Amino acid sequence: MPELARVLLLPGLLALGGFALTGCAGHDRRAPLQLKTLTERLPGTYDNAAQVAQEVARGAANPHLALTLRVAPAHAITVSDNLYYVRETIAADPRRVLSQRLWTLSEDPKHGRILQSLYVFKDPLRWARAAEDPEMLVALTPDDLEPLQGCELAWTETDGLLRAVAAGEHCRPEALKEGMLLEQRMTLHGDELSLGEAEVGADGKVAAPALFDTDVDFYRFVRRASVAPSESATAH
Repeated sequence: MPELARVLLLPGLLALGGFALTGCAGHDRRAPLQLKTLTERLPGTYDNAAQVAQEVARGAANPHLALTLRVAPAHAITVSDNLYYVRETIAADPRRVLSQRLWTLSEDPKHGRILQSLYVFKDPLRWARAAEDPEMLVALTPDDLEPLQGCELAWTETDGLLRAVAAGEHCRPEALKEGMLLEQRMTLHGDELSLGEAEVGADGKVAAPALFDTDVDFYRFVRRASVAPSESATAH
């Protein structure tokens, strides 16, 4: 899943298919989502080892790659007060970085949700050591970033399940991006974070985000560690 091929979510990153459908069935106890909830629960170091092991055990023809996903608060006030550096590496070889991107979070009080914007670095090599040296991100400016094609993600909470789908009214055109994979779904439940991707069609659009059980490809991660204290300072 190189950056040009995947363009995940970032610049990403989450169902728990069963959990996702639970929130939609029967009663729907939805409450306004507080930004603090995501800033406390999202950061961490994750892997999808359990997913890969299950797929191999049942003889899947194309099991998912074994990956490590790191989501760490970043502090670049010229970009956002709620910024996260997200890096994806091959689990067996942390030096093989598949993607690094940035997520920003902002409140949408009118709809009781949180909007997540997705960015990649214009010069990724310049920031290649940001995971080991997060302080370098302090110098980051909006000119260093490029917003991803596709839609922002809108996070809501239903019965304790945090779920994000593409916000149809907050989209950038995907024209001429046929075949590109864009992150369109996320769920966060306890230590489980799933990232769901959908492919841009020939018409330059992705599948409608209204239904969460759309046929998308999920990477199912489990948090294995919290971020280091130096990285987990309050994301203002």
